[in-house]
Amino acid sequence: MHHGLVDRWRSGRIFLAGDAAHVHSPAGGQGMNISMQDACLLGDLLADVIASKKPDTSLDQYEGVRRPIAAGVVRTTDLMTRAILARNAVTRGLRDEALSIAGSIPVVRRNLARRLAELPA
Repeated sequence: MHHGLVDRWRSGRIFLAGDAAHVHSPAGGQGMNISMQDACLLGDLLADVIASKKPDTSLDQYEGVRRPIAAGVVRTTDLMTRAILARNAVTRGLRDEALSIAGSIPVVRRNLARRLAELPA
């Protein structure tokens, strides 16, 4: 599985969002959510600039807000993919046991669900 982030999310009047800005494993099913969140923030920022509510320079915050979130999703999905595709029997056994234990703890289940939904913990 390939994963990564672009170096810059903005170049002048050109902005990247969604799959154009970040690629990652489908593990966790976060691709569509993160892409829509990119688009919503960018749309809000652009609307404020167009309506003269904010200066053009406010568009610079887009990358600063969205890149760390995308980096976290890329890290998480890479870890999940590696765990899912583990070939070593010992590694698979440890993974399965860890998931079983973690899944039995309500706060861990809740925090994982919130993280996968990209909601604050």
